[in-house]
Amino acid sequence: MKGHSGKKLGWGLALVALLPLSAARAQNETELAGVALAVAIRRRAPLAAAVPYAVLVARESVGWRRWAPLVAATAVASDLVGAGALVAGSIRSRSPVL
Repeated sequence: MKGHSGKKLGWGLALVALLPLSAARAQNETELAGVALAVAIRRRAPLAAAVPYAVLVARESVGWRRWAPLVAATAVASDLVGAGALVAGSIRSRSPVL
């Protein structure tokens, strides 16, 4: 598959080139992949993939002062539900729903 510049891309880059992902969604999916890998191989190092997402959630919720922990938890729960819906749709349609 070729990207906008005509260069040949790998599968991951090809998917990113085709999909209009927001930065938050890309960070969320990277975080989920890192956590899943950490659980699968029983190592902590892949959890580092969650750092950019954690920083993003922290920055978005810090303005809520007293309610910041609740706002952050709600944002994470919302992202998990969205990712779960994508997985469920992929299983239901028997093809990747990105």
